[in-house]
Amino acid sequence: MVRYKPTDPNVSVFAPGSPLGIVLELFYGLGSLLLSALMTMLCVTSYRDPANNIWKFGWRPNRRVP
Repeated sequence: MVRYKPTDPNVSVFAPGSPLGIVLELFYGLGSLLLSALMTMLCVTSYRDPANNIWKFGWRPNRRVP
């Protein structure tokens, strides 16, 4: 961020971002990547079983509904 004095533009200050901000952006990026991978896995492995009228997911054992 750059700040300057409006009456004298020659007086200015440059304040760089903190290293903590970079780490937080990295965590946000990795978290959203993990969340999108989980949602993709959920969408790809799920399907609706018309015989039992239930949703099934690929990573759970199949259960029959009476």
